[in-house]
Amino acid sequence: MSLSTVTCGSSMLWLHVVQPNLTAGHYGYIADEYNRHVILRGVDVETEQRNIPADQDRPIDPSLYDGQCPSNINVYQEPPTCEIDYGKGMYNINDEWNSHNDFAQIRRWGFNVVRLCLSWSALEPTPGNYSEMYLQRVEQIIEWASEQQVYVILDMHEDLYSRYIFGDKEHEIPPYLTASDGQDGAPQWAVMTDDWPALAFFGIGNLNLAMMKAFDNFYNNSIPPNATQGNAPGPGLQDHYIGAIAFLAKKFVNNSAVLGYEVIIIYSSFIQNFIIPILVLNRC
Repeated sequence: MSLSTVTCGSSMLWLHVVQPNLTAGHYGYIADEYNRHVILRGVDVETEQRNIPADQDRPIDPSLYDGQCPSNINVYQEPPTCEIDYGKGMYNINDEWNSHNDFAQIRRWGFNVVRLCLSWSALEPTPGNYSEMYLQRVEQIIEWASEQQVYVILDMHEDLYSRYIFGDKEHEIPPYLTASDGQDGAPQWAVMTDDWPALAFFGIGNLNLAMMKAFDNFYNNSIPPNATQGNAPGPGLQDHYIGAIAFLAKKFVNNSAVLGYEVIIIYSSFIQNFIIPILVLNRC
């Protein structure tokens, strides 16, 4: 059933999960407020996870998107998310590929949910200080999606832990160990590599030594040096991260357009990739 048949205006119906009753032969499903089945068809929106406060090609200030879309086509393949004709409702706007009415296009193509990839770097640019402006930018995007009857899953995204992991070309041993950069995720102050080199086995990014060590420190809730706790619930890396997610969730707890949260994309640490397999092999 298309969500457009059961919603009107810019309000979004609350959705919930109907729990399965397998003994009765009933499987779980997603339902709306009237207990009607809802089929979600989704797509990623992957532009906002790369935002950092100093990047003027992907500005965070929501006022810079009012009726316009900042042009950065000469810099990035992924321009920022826009909806310059926001307020006209579903389909009553130009939704051609280059129209900068992103959610109108998404809805016209048959999607009714997006996974909005966000950035810890932008949400907590300095330790314990969570960005109200970035939150307003996220809210702006959710409002655009809601106008087109598109639900949103908020994804605390990362790729290879952080953009602040830089390939160590000086110590490459090709093809076995090659320099490998991180991409997006943690802010610079939250990158603790303990001086491990940013080299990847056979050029595979997920086998980047510095990235794996950074994840080890994250999983161990290590305390970043010279970092204040601020508004975080504790001094460790996970404490800061949990504070960022809580900051996000408190803002949208009463917003029916927000379906839920993807807390973290789990990448393997050094222990998971190497130590545990060795221990398992030794037991066989």
